Amino acid sequence: MVRTLLLSAAAVCLIPASALAAQSELHCYGAMTQVGVVARRDFSDANGFVTREIFYVSTESSVRPSCAEGTLRVYMSRDYQRDALGRVLVETDLGPDGIVQHVWRLEYRGEEKAPSRRVQYDPAGIRRFEIRSEGGDGDPTDLHFDARGDLVAVRGTLPAELAGALGWGAMVDGWRCGIAVDRWTGVLYLHLRNDTTSETNAHFLDAFDSELRDAQSAILPVTERARMAGPGWTGILIGPGEMAFRHFQLERRYGRLPRGRYTVVVRHPHPITGGMLVSNSLQFDVP
Repeated sequence: MVRTLLLSAAAVCLIPASALAAQSELHCYGAMTQVGVVARRDFSDANGFVTREIFYVSTESSVRPSCAEGTLRVYMSRDYQRDALGRVLVETDLGPDGIVQHVWRLEYRGEEKAPSRRVQYDPAGIRRFEIRSEGGDGDPTDLHFDARGDLVAVRGTLPAELAGALGWGAMVDGWRCGIAVDRWTGVLYLHLRNDTTSETNAHFLDAFDSELRDAQSAILPVTERARMAGPGWTGILIGPGEMAFRHFQLERRYGRLPRGRYTVVVRHPHPITGGMLVSNSLQFDVP
C-alpha cells in the first residue's frame, strides 16, 4: 500500500511544471498559520474535485508574505483518492521530500457525505489513530494505538469489538478506572469510565497514587509528582457508557526504567463521591 502511494507521489513529480501550473490554483493566506504555512496550491480533476494539495512556507520575514513563487518552499503535500460522489476515500500526507508520513482511510454510511470512520495508518501500515462517529449530535469516539497497533487510549464509547482491549478495576459508585501503557514511549494512559446513567463533569486530579513494582515485586519510589497531560483541568463531560483519559510519562514519575518487566496499579479519587477508584493491575515490559 505504502509503496504504491510513494510511486504515485513520484509520478506526480515527473509531470512538467508548466502542465501542473495549468491545472492548479494557488491560494495565498495573507498571514501565516500556527505552523508557518502561508499558501496552498490545489490540483483538481475534470470534475472539479481537489486531488492534491501542496502547502508552502515562505522565505520572506514579513508577517504578511507576498507568496511570490520564488519565496515559497514546500511544507507538506496531501493526496486524495475519491469515490464517484467525490467523497475522499484515502488521504495521504507526504513530507517536503515526498515521503509518506501517514495515510487516512475513510468510510461512509450509504450516501452520507460525512465519514463514519477515519483511520490513520503509519508508513508501515499500522493503525495509529481512529475517529468513529455514530451519527447524530453525539461526539465522535477517539481511539489511540501504539506502534504495534495495540489500543492504549479511548475518548468516548469503546467499540464492542475492542471491549477486551483495555483492562478495568472494580466498579465503585458506578465508575471504573483503567490504565494502559505504551511501552515504546513510556506513556501511561489513565482512564475514567462512567457506568452510570448520568452525564458527569469529571476532573482528572494530579493527586493520584500509582504503585510500580519491578520483576522482583519491589516497589519503586516516586521521584517526581509529574502532572498529567491532556484535556481535563476544568473537567471533561463523560456520558453514560463513555470514558476519557489523561496521560503521563513514567520516566518523569519514576526516573529512567531499566529493561525488564514491571507491574503498575493506579488509584484515583472518584469524580463525585469520596470513594477511591483502583485500576486494573497491568504488567508490561520495558524494551
